[in-house]
Amino acid sequence: MRRDEGTRHRVDRRLTDGQRQAGLGHRADAGPGDEGDPRAGRPAAYGRTDQRQVGDVGVVAGVLGDAGHGPRAIRRERFDRQRERGRGRRQRDRHRVGELARQQRRVRRRGRRRRARTGRPAGAQAGAFELRGAPAGRRLGCLLARHARQPNDAATVAGVRILLLGGTSEARELATRLVASGHEVVSSLAGRVSNPDLPEGDVRVGGFGGPDGLAAYLTEEKVDALVDATHPFAEHISANAYAAAAQTGTMHLLLRRPGFPRHPEYVVVPDVHAAAEAITPGSTVFLTIGRQQVSAFGHVDAKFVIRAIDPPSVLPPHHVLVLDRGPFAFDEEIELMQRHGVDTLVTKDSGGAATAAKLEAASQLGLTVIVVARPAVPEGAHVVESVEQVMHQLVR
Repeated sequence: MRRDEGTRHRVDRRLTDGQRQAGLGHRADAGPGDEGDPRAGRPAAYGRTDQRQVGDVGVVAGVLGDAGHGPRAIRRERFDRQRERGRGRRQRDRHRVGELARQQRRVRRRGRRRRARTGRPAGAQAGAFELRGAPAGRRLGCLLARHARQPNDAATVAGVRILLLGGTSEARELATRLVASGHEVVSSLAGRVSNPDLPEGDVRVGGFGGPDGLAAYLTEEKVDALVDATHPFAEHISANAYAAAAQTGTMHLLLRRPGFPRHPEYVVVPDVHAAAEAITPGSTVFLTIGRQQVSAFGHVDAKFVIRAIDPPSVLPPHHVLVLDRGPFAFDEEIELMQRHGVDTLVTKDSGGAATAAKLEAASQLGLTVIVVARPAVPEGAHVVESVEQVMHQLVR
């Protein structure tokens, strides 16, 4: 082997060992435009090759050259493009989040300035302010003066702080519309459902510690209106809300959607214990009363198909558990009842179009329907039946 051939092969071997993954086993003496080494079956160099002689060994530098079209350069260019796109997406996301945060801060600042400017008058006399024709900056003072005379009177509220109780569909719709109208809305959820659908505005989870705790919250947070949009069977929360509003003189509205239309064949009972007693032994019962009161049916000799969002803590001996979240279509209710051979439906008078499909399906299949009646609302509460009525009271 001649000296120059040995030098060339040593250079090729060095490149092959060091850069095999990049596919760079080119001739050391290949210049621009060379066709490569046909004996070795190697392709031509991707770019310009610079050769320097160090002793008898040729050292190749910059095999890809300045052209930068090799696999490594292509991968690097693709990585740079992906990194730039990711940086742009992150910047846009930060901009959106920042803009939402700025909007919420602006709403809070407007409310704080309005409360600082008007204050909550104590012992205001009748006729101290006139609502019609009052300047915009004095409307809240006029409203609060009216509250001082009639603590629970429903009156006009413009851009004030509202505490909204409940995680019902009506509560979520109401929160969305109130926030869009410029109100400061704090929605309070009981925290009994995992992964709830969160409403617009600020959200707090958990109880207040009874009517006194709620009254303290209303005072400390300077809440101007309390809207109770809880479930029709959340009687304790509704009673506490009304008592706290009366104690602090806070405007109070109770949103209760209409109940189910009365049917002559429905068996209406006052509570879940009476519903358990009304079940015929040996029946197959479709139980849709939520998970908290399922234990009342533990002693009943029947098979239960229980539908709930979260698993109940206590279950009857013979049961099928269906974990699902409504609303459900009429065909879905028919299919479920037929699949399990249901002959009795036990439900609460929750009302609303979202839960009416199961009653229609039960009537079509000729099932026995047991309905738990609603508890009474607090005496003296201002009751409205729709989101529109609440908006009419708060935004006029």
